[in-house]
Amino acid sequence: MNDRAHRTGTAFRKTGPSLVGRALAAAALIGGAAGCATRTAGLNVEDVYARTVSARTAQTAVNLHINAPRAGTYITAQGVVDLTAPGFSIAVQEAGINLTEVLRGDQLYLELPASARATNKGRPWAEFSLGARHGAEAVLAGPALAGSVLMAVDPAPVLELLRVAPTGTVRLGPRRTDGVSSTEYRLEYSTAALASPAHGAALRAGLVSLLAQIAHPRPDELPVYVWLDSRGRLVELQASVVLGTEPHSPSPAQADLANQLPTTLSVDIYLGHFGQRVVLAPPAAARTNKLPLSELEGGTL
Repeated sequence: MNDRAHRTGTAFRKTGPSLVGRALAAAALIGGAAGCATRTAGLNVEDVYARTVSARTAQTAVNLHINAPRAGTYITAQGVVDLTAPGFSIAVQEAGINLTEVLRGDQLYLELPASARATNKGRPWAEFSLGARHGAEAVLAGPALAGSVLMAVDPAPVLELLRVAPTGTVRLGPRRTDGVSSTEYRLEYSTAALASPAHGAALRAGLVSLLAQIAHPRPDELPVYVWLDSRGRLVELQASVVLGTEPHSPSPAQADLANQLPTTLSVDIYLGHFGQRVVLAPPAAARTNKLPLSELEGGTL
């Protein structure tokens, strides 16, 4: 994966109940070559989605970056993801804390740091049942962004963005991503459409939809930069928003960020090594403790 996945930053001052809720944000979009931009109607984003998902599995790296006037932080994640069904095994690092999480269908397993195991019956893994809701969508669609960022590191929901027609497409030209030849595009989406729950109970495009909800004042368009390999598969995606002023009725995530304005929030997702065999093995039952999903959704963990 790209070495940018290993960047770290200084600790962002915590003012809200959940560090995790803040990290659903992400931003200062770096992507966008200054070369020969060409507006094109030739990119079929649904075809990109189909080609990417047809690989079934991929290695992934995800960077969430919060950049504020006095401080900033990175949350990074690396692992493997099942692109066809809810499933991943990912190691997450933030502010010196390392966590491992495994998602298999409706079951989420979270390996806790040693300091937190005393309150988990001494067991290293917490287990959550997502019930009738599906995988990452279960927490991402939780109330008012109060859910845990631990679910936001799953890149699979973000691919749903490619099933929504952009309002415009600009071809920015060739580039190499981790040694792979790729072509960069800027996709323009209606920010209001991405932030709207009109697409159903689950957010349509995972983390990108969450970014659109955080932006304030909300821009009309949200650019999303994507890089496609020679087979038309997504190998990198970048998006960003700015919380410039606090809205009259802020969401918990917006209120949590409002102590430093403007705050830029960015996400950078990498996919590669498509089609490799992925084994998502849950921990042994004797090493897990079942907890209610409310402890995850409420930011307790």
